[in-house]
Amino acid sequence: PDVRPWFETPYAEQWPELSPDEQWMAYGSNASGRNEVWVRPYPGPGGEAVQVSIDGGSSPAWNPRGGNELFFLTPRDAAGKASMLVVEISGGRPIGRPTTVFKFDGSSLHFFCSPVRCYDVSADGQRFYVTQRRPAPPRPPVTHIDLILNWVDEVKARVRK
Repeated sequence: PDVRPWFETPYAEQWPELSPDEQWMAYGSNASGRNEVWVRPYPGPGGEAVQVSIDGGSSPAWNPRGGNELFFLTPRDAAGKASMLVVEISGGRPIGRPTTVFKFDGSSLHFFCSPVRCYDVSADGQRFYVTQRRPAPPRPPVTHIDLILNWVDEVKARVRK
């Protein structure tokens, strides 16, 4: 089969997400100078991309229940907090401004990945599945060291056998 890019720009596009009705593609792009979420008609041709996020955005995910809601993440703030936002989409355009679903500590929940997202939305659109980061338990202190002298001679002797 002939594989070709769907569209090409000089920017970094990532996090592609096809709407449940397969009419729209949500994705992230740094065309504005920072990552923002965009929606464009799929499969095209025609129709311009519409910016959905306002102050930065990444990792869009459609609500599987109907596909008229688009979730996405905000960048982390100075305190390391980020937000999950939602916006209603109709005809490939946002209806109103995105609203906050919840805020979270970006260092403990692993929502951020590239080039695809690291979370999922439940079938009813009411829950999110994400990996929680937990610090590794401290390693036990070193209590002894094994020292092998002349190990090269020992290896040679074993290889000859």
